[in-house]
Amino acid sequence: MTYEYIGSGSIKTKGCADTSRHVFITYQWSENSILFVKKKSMKGILEKIAIKRVILNVKNGSSVIPIYQDTLNSLWNENELVIEQDARDFAIAYWEQQRDKIIERECPAV
Repeated sequence: MTYEYIGSGSIKTKGCADTSRHVFITYQWSENSILFVKKKSMKGILEKIAIKRVILNVKNGSSVIPIYQDTLNSLWNENELVIEQDARDFAIAYWEQQRDKIIERECPAV
């Protein structure tokens, strides 16, 4: 079957278009996450913080760097925070290293 259409006349159109752009930004932790300070956990101290807000910092017009604000209004980068298991691993490694130094000092190898 073949259909053929023949038309005549004109079409008048008016209007405006709205454009929208969706940008999907991924970051590691969401609000209300419980995290630990990496620098302190590497020194054997477990300091817990709660994320209150995620601030998206636009740098150079294209890259977005998330900044995390805790309940005490301190600001943190992603690389300064770790989850609980990583914080415990860092702390245990530090404590074991300190224990080895003490044993070495008290019982020198002959």
